[in-house]
Amino acid sequence: MLRSDVKPLISIDADCSLYDAVVHLHDNNIRHVAVVDAASKDPLYLLTHRRILHFVYLLVSNVQCFN
Repeated sequence: MLRSDVKPLISIDADCSLYDAVVHLHDNNIRHVAVVDAASKDPLYLLTHRRILHFVYLLVSNVQCFN
């Protein structure tokens, strides 16, 4: 039995872009989005704002090292 205050699980396929994940996070006003395998529907990991920001930080810092 689902409670009325519990939101449904929002998930994206593993082949979606990082931009798609950010759009899902923003549009659904959630902090975590489940990334699932498209074929088997098995959950792979949870994607959070923190993990996205950490990835962008590492990406930008690596680009600056090459300049």
